[in-house]
Formats: sequence, structure tokens, C-alpha cells
Amino acid sequence: MYKLVALDLDGTTLSSDYTLDQRNIDAVKKYVEKGIRFIIITGRIYDSAKPFAKRLSPDMPLVCYNGARIYESSGKVIFSKDLQKIHVDIVKDLKDLRANNCTPLFFIDEQLTVPWYDENVREYETRTLLKAKVDEDLLKKDFISTKVIFSSLNFEYLKELKQRLIKKAGEEVYITNSMPRYIEYLNKEVSKGVALKWLSSNLDVRLEDIVVMGDNNNDLEMFFPQVFKVAMANASSLLKQRADLVSSSNDEAGVAKALEKIFGS
Repeated sequence: MYKLVALDLDGTTLSSDYTLDQRNIDAVKKYVEKGIRFIIITGRIYDSAKPFAKRLSPDMPLVCYNGARIYESSGKVIFSKDLQKIHVDIVKDLKDLRANNCTPLFFIDEQLTVPWYDENVREYETRTLLKAKVDEDLLKKDFISTKVIFSSLNFEYLKELKQRLIKKAGEEVYITNSMPRYIEYLNKEVSKGVALKWLSSNLDVRLEDIVVMGDNNNDLEMFFPQVFKVAMANASSLLKQRADLVSSSNDEAGVAKALEKIFGS
């Protein structure tokens, strides 16, 4: 019997309109009552993820920023790893972002902070229910950011930018795509997979006793051979290839249906 379920939020537990399907809420509560533990592992920041966690299971830990911060259910930070200043400076030195409709989203002391306001920022605010702080002098200042998201619908530019970042920072940072329009840029020592292993050790739960559910390639980091791997029907083709089970889509309560298949009614 599996003891712990790790849930991604966007594209997995949340529907495409960024809401919780009541069927997913009911299913999580049902299996919590049966002794199954749940955690959320998401790219969102704490303030954006916590309301969903409270509705699912108030006592669950939260992994945010794609693994850069881990919180107890009380909100206490129990693991934290920000970008190094030298890697933030690489982002600040990129001069062609705005001309290519690409916006860097910084996360400074738990605050979404941007150097300008545009449609990319508006989209992120709408999806996460966060309010961005606009600082037009931001790129002239020294600061540390937990992570950086590059947001753009200019996919060709994002592809080129990702290669440029890899060339500049190499293996010193962790670069992933959490959604087609987002490049996420983090400390090399963090990922969803690193966070899952950390929790496995600290919660005294073997990887063999864990179920992981996701939809995008940044969830691949959690798809260890030992865990039971679930991909939503809307997941990337690579994730579905690696999955032990492909459930229904996030708009069809795929989490609830997968839980019932794994744990029974």
C-alpha cells in the first residue's frame, strides 16, 4: 500500500481554469481519512499554492518554486535555496528581452517583482492570483531572487533564450519549462525531484511507497523508477511515456480517478 501522494497543481490537480474540481477535493479528503498522506509540489509560490492546499488537506506540507522552498503546513520554511547573485546578474544583463516580448518575473522575499508591466505579467497574475510589484529600476539594483520565470508567447525566442542561458550559466543553474510559455531558472541544487527525495527522507517514507502525479516535463524530475508514476491525459508525450498510469485529463478529475484506481473505493 502506498503511503504518500505527491501532487503537481497546474495541469494536474487544477482544472484549466485554475480551479479545484470538487471531485478531486472529495477524493483527497477521502484517502486522507484512510491514512494516506498528501503533499503539493508546484512551481507556484507559497501564497499562490496555500489556498488550494487548505481546501485539499490543511495539514499537508508544501513544496513551492519547483523545489526551492519547502514549507510545513504552518507556513514555516524548512528548506530554502535561492539563486546565487551571479546567476541573477546574468538575467539582468540580458538586453533583448522586452524587444522580444519576453518578461522576467523575479521572486524577491516571497514577492513577485517585475521591471515592467505587460501582458505576460497580467497572465501570471490571473493564473496565480498574485499581484506583481513593478520596479522600473529593478534591473539596476543588487538583489537575490528565489527563481526567475521568463514568460513569453514568442516560443522561438524562448527556445533560443534557453540555449543562451545554458551556455552562460551551464550546469550552475537548473533550467526547465513548467509550461510552454515559461522558462524557469533556479539554483542548480533544487528541483521537484530533489524536494521529493528530501521529503522522503525527512518523513521517513520510502520512494517505493510514493505516488507522483504530474503533467509537464518539470514533473519528470519526480518520476524516479521506484515511485508509482501517474500522468494526466493532457500531459506531455514524454511524461506519458514514462508513466505507470495515464489518467483522465485535469479537466476530467484525473487526480480523483487515478486515486480510485490505485487505492480502490
